[in-house]
Amino acid sequence: MQSLTWLRIDVHLLDQFTCGTVVVASSAHHFAVDMQSSLDFLEVWATIVRNETAFDQRKLPKSFEHQPEHFFDNVKPNAPPTEIPRGFVVLPSPPQGLPPSPKAAVTIWHFTADTAGQLKRTCSPPKESGEWISTGDVMSGILFGAITRAREDISYPRNSLLGRSSAESGTESLTMTADGRERSPNKCMTNGAYFGNFQAIHAVTVPRTTLTSTSLENLATVALAIRTNLHQQVNPESIKAKLGFFNNPDFAKPPGRILMSSDVSMSSWCKFNLTGPEFSFGETLLGGRPYQTTYGGGILQPGAGVLIKDYDTEAITMILSVEAECQEIIKKDAVLNKYAKLMDAY
Repeated sequence: MQSLTWLRIDVHLLDQFTCGTVVVASSAHHFAVDMQSSLDFLEVWATIVRNETAFDQRKLPKSFEHQPEHFFDNVKPNAPPTEIPRGFVVLPSPPQGLPPSPKAAVTIWHFTADTAGQLKRTCSPPKESGEWISTGDVMSGILFGAITRAREDISYPRNSLLGRSSAESGTESLTMTADGRERSPNKCMTNGAYFGNFQAIHAVTVPRTTLTSTSLENLATVALAIRTNLHQQVNPESIKAKLGFFNNPDFAKPPGRILMSSDVSMSSWCKFNLTGPEFSFGETLLGGRPYQTTYGGGILQPGAGVLIKDYDTEAITMILSVEAECQEIIKKDAVLNKYAKLMDAY
């Protein structure tokens, strides 16, 4: 265990059985590491457990300092450090205390591989347009729309201090995370080169009426907007500009003035094979079964979601959270019930 001032990175041996099987749990503050860094560490650790001492040394970071800007030294930013990126706000002074987050309710939905694939094909732009979307874009659009519809159905109160758009704007906003390592110059931060949290945030704003609609045409519009904004906001030039913004003392000091702001926020873990062979402890442990992990089972803040892919079946699990008052509404959502199966609610 290592303590970083008020940040903690904990690894615990929970149990050890007579057969040699071990149960290990780890947790870390998101400020310290993200999913990619966690899995980079676990992959190297599992390699050592398998006694494969000659593992690829290039998968170890050259430095554990959290200074990602060094990877972008030769990149020209596409915006000045005085420009506030979409999805963020800068307060005049650090908040003395944000209003308490409303009680959340979580639902978990299962999309089969066939359904997810068909939705992507149906919502994809014409080939001649030169545009494209991913399955994740469509799933994100479904999540964004479902949360918006549930809130609108009961006219859930809007609180700008919690990032909500005003009713007068006629729009809703979504912030999403993307692995900034994959978008670094020549992917120089990948393969374990950077250990830390380097999630590149991008944001999209969509007309509220588009989101409250249950038509596939409007879902296709949302999915394409998500993909277009990702291309525009997550590239080396945009990331360099965001780094300049975060390092700008006019915004960064005193600490705590920069906040994310959106109606809905989400992460996709679909790129991670959470039961992949690279995490296996070997044939002598767990019968060769790979390391197993989940999203943790905790309560997400209202208006948040996570996508997870099962690499054995190609199915997608959608975990979404809404205000408790909206739970019964979202359980009856027309789009979710047509294309997915409700697996759990709490």
